[in-house]
Amino acid sequence: MLISGCGGGSSDAHPVTGKVHNGADLLKVANAEIGVGKVEVIFYRVNDAGKADESDPMSAIADPMTGEFSPGGPAGDGLPAGTYKVAVRQWDPYPSVDQLKGKFDAAHTPIELVVDGTKTIDIDLSQY
Repeated sequence: MLISGCGGGSSDAHPVTGKVHNGADLLKVANAEIGVGKVEVIFYRVNDAGKADESDPMSAIADPMTGEFSPGGPAGDGLPAGTYKVAVRQWDPYPSVDQLKGKFDAAHTPIELVVDGTKTIDIDLSQY
């Protein structure tokens, strides 16, 4: 599983694990093992206006066989506590075609979660 993050470090980081799926189905992509397709889960802190702060995204690539992901956050040790908008992109092929047609991109995602280190995150796109 590939993990990446951007931004400055934080002392209140919490390890985050989760799974992304659509009902009972995983989000499938072709040739994930060579990077042609991938499912990306991106966490954006919620700003004072209630919108995704796109200046500091923290992302993870979901395992194509399980749907599991674990964003490393700014320092690689998890995400700072707080409320996040969560974008999901099903790139197939990457980076030109989002099979979810932008429904869950940073500007449109209805997914909002609180990260506090107490639970595994389950993102079921069929619920949105």
